[in-house]
Amino acid sequence: MDGGLHHADRRAAPRPEPVAPREVATVSRGRARRRIPWRRTGAATVVALVLAGCAVTQPGVVKRPPPAPPRRAEVAPVAPTRAHAWVPGQWTWHRERYVWVPGHWDVPPAPGHIWVPGGWMPREGAYVWVEGHWRAR
Repeated sequence: MDGGLHHADRRAAPRPEPVAPREVATVSRGRARRRIPWRRTGAATVVALVLAGCAVTQPGVVKRPPPAPPRRAEVAPVAPTRAHAWVPGQWTWHRERYVWVPGHWDVPPAPGHIWVPGGWMPREGAYVWVEGHWRAR
């Protein structure tokens, strides 16, 4: 015996089943996977994300802003480091209503920056909600 396989032990590998044209099989690192028709689903996904981003990033625009609810009393805990600054809690405008955002410690983007709370700014005959942000002194 030569230690190799005998002619009778060899078996023909099974032939793969035909694959539908939209689900073309590919082999990646020894594993079979199917290719997704990205031209259709990719375009639909991009359109959905763009439209969702438009809805989320649109600022609140109103003719006359409603009065904000009374401020809530807060006690600032001890600062985590000397670099942190206390950002007080405030009512913010979100989806046509006020939502309370509690105060928190934050690190200013650069030395000398101060926190400007969010508020209504007049713009083109209406009011636009401007989110709180850091500003240089």
